[in-house]
Amino acid sequence: MCDEVFLRLVFLGLWLFFLGIRSYYGRKAQPASPKRTREERWAIATQYEHGVFVVLRVVLMVVLILSVVIYAFVPSWLEWAQLPIPACFRWIGVAMAIITFPFLIWVGRTLGKHVTGQLELREDHQLITTGPYSRIRHPLYLVYLVFNVVTTLIAANWVFFFVIVAGLLLLYPRINAEESMLIEEFGEQYRVYMLRAGMLFPRIRRAAKESQDSS
Repeated sequence: MCDEVFLRLVFLGLWLFFLGIRSYYGRKAQPASPKRTREERWAIATQYEHGVFVVLRVVLMVVLILSVVIYAFVPSWLEWAQLPIPACFRWIGVAMAIITFPFLIWVGRTLGKHVTGQLELREDHQLITTGPYSRIRHPLYLVYLVFNVVTTLIAANWVFFFVIVAGLLLLYPRINAEESMLIEEFGEQYRVYMLRAGMLFPRIRRAAKESQDSS
């Protein structure tokens, strides 16, 4: 019982730290401009992707936050969905979750002012192809995905597994919309970049070829 309580506290701490890092870089990138109205925010959010996906993502985020809070403070409500995962594997999940933090910081520092919670182009927007973006076009989504998977392992609960599945179903429409936006803005430059960098994982064959060419 003591181990279970400690794991729940660690789980909550990991989520708070992860969201804190994300919030820090998000606030740092906010432009110094007047606050937008609700209609303006909705127009920007739906400029490149269907409003249904925007709403579903917001709903999923609310469900995830509620699930994290309930699991941490009222775990009896989620006992029906508990998975029989050994404690040793759950602690491996803790280690893997901690490893995601440097990558999240790396992505945030690389993006700089271009960190956004919705699909929009900043003034004088630049195509970022350095740091983690040199091999992967969407490293931020990859970090989100890995963190969700390992925290699901820590919680050992089906509820978080269902959230991951729902998130994956919403991820590819988001990526497609984002890439359409970037192709519209950068044209051939982005198409060439797509050939060099993988969507969520590095292009192994190309990396191997470049390694051979440099040797």
